[in-house]
Amino acid sequence: MSRQLSMLEDICLNSARRIQHIPMLAARCEDTRFTGILKKQWEEYCEIHEEAQKLLSWKGGGAPQNPEISRLSTQAATNLRTLTDRSVSRLAELRILDSSRGLTDVTRSLHQKQAPDAERQLAERLRSLEETHIREMREYL
Repeated sequence: MSRQLSMLEDICLNSARRIQHIPMLAARCEDTRFTGILKKQWEEYCEIHEEAQKLLSWKGGGAPQNPEISRLSTQAATNLRTLTDRSVSRLAELRILDSSRGLTDVTRSLHQKQAPDAERQLAERLRSLEETHIREMREYL
């Protein structure tokens, strides 16, 4: 597989993980303002994910599959981490951890992989989005 597709696959997988995780957190929250922010973040990841999938398809690659085991492990971890504390502060902390992982992944991809400008711009957009989400969640700690 070419290095171009590899960066796009990284973006797809990264955004897919956030798309899965955010609704799990929102389901545990009763604060409508906080769930509104989570919904906005979810929509932003959906936009990036869709764009990355379109670029992958245009380049002849298929969308990478996020394995079911990944979804189940994310769900189990979220359930465990919110078992005794479902406060907005705890949910914000989990979003910060999740976005920090995403930020690390996309930064690594940007440094290690060569890609055309369109793919790099999308990765930079995802990096910036992760940073913004971390800042947004810090208000709730």
